Amino acid sequence: MPTYNILLMILSFKALVANVTSFGYFVTRNAAGLGTKLMLCLNSSDMVVCVFTFLTVLPWSHPTHTTLRLLVIMLSELFTVSSGCITVVLATVRTILVWDPFYEISVKAVWIVMVTLTGIACIATFFATRRIFDVISPGCVFSAGMAYPILILALGNIILSVITVYKLVVQRRSTTITSAEGSHVNRARDHATVTVLIISTIYITTSIPLIYFLYQSIKVDDFCTANVDLLKWILVVISLSSFLNPIVYLVRKREMRSFVAMLICRLLPNFLYNRRN
Repeated sequence: MPTYNILLMILSFKALVANVTSFGYFVTRNAAGLGTKLMLCLNSSDMVVCVFTFLTVLPWSHPTHTTLRLLVIMLSELFTVSSGCITVVLATVRTILVWDPFYEISVKAVWIVMVTLTGIACIATFFATRRIFDVISPGCVFSAGMAYPILILALGNIILSVITVYKLVVQRRSTTITSAEGSHVNRARDHATVTVLIISTIYITTSIPLIYFLYQSIKVDDFCTANVDLLKWILVVISLSSFLNPIVYLVRKREMRSFVAMLICRLLPNFLYNRRN
C-alpha cells in the first residue's frame, strides 16, 4: 500500500476516534445553546468525513467497485464542503453576538440558512465535478470540483474572522469591567469567540493548498492531470481540519477534558482486565 494511503488511513482513523469521543461529549451535554448545537453539527459532519475518507483509501481492486469508489469520494468531499458551510454559519453567529450580545438570533432562521447554504455548496460541487469529468482524471475531478465552494467558504471565514477580531480589540480597549459578574460573562463570551476563531483559522489554513492548486489549474493547462500526486497530499492537509477540530474542543473546553478523563478511567480498567484474562 502506498505511503499516502497508509498515512491517510491512520489519520482518518485517529480523527474518527477523536470525533466520536467529542460527539459523545456533545450528546451527553444535550447541546443546550445554539453555539453548542452548531458545534455538534460540525462534529457530526467531520465524523462522516473521517468515515468516507477511511473508505476512500481502502483497496478497491474489483472492477465493479470503480463506481462505488467514486461515489465514496464524492460523498467524502460533499461532507467536507458541508463542514465548511457549518463553520461559516458558526462564525457568522459568533460575529453577530460579538457585535450585539443582546441580539436574539432566531434558531429556526439559523437552521434554514445552514441547510440552504450547505445544499447550494454541495450542488455546486456536484455540477462542477460533472462539468469537468471528461477533462481530467477521476482522482483530480472531485477535488477540482470541490475547490470552488471551498474558495468561497474560506473567503467568508476570513472576512468574518477579521470583523470579529476587530470588534474584540475595540471592546478590550473601550470596555471597563463594573462587576465580578460582568467580568465572568465577558470572559466566557471571549473564550467562546476565540474557540470559533481557532476553528475558522484551521479551516482557512487547510484550504489554502487546494485554493492554490485551483489557481494553478486555471492558470496552467493540464496542471491538474500532471500533479495528481500533489493533489493527494493536499487532500491529506484538508482532512487535518476534521482531525484538529475535536482537539480544539478538548483544549478549549474544561468540561470536555473532564469527560475524556472520566471515559478513560472507565474504559482502561476494563481493557486491562480483558487482556489479563
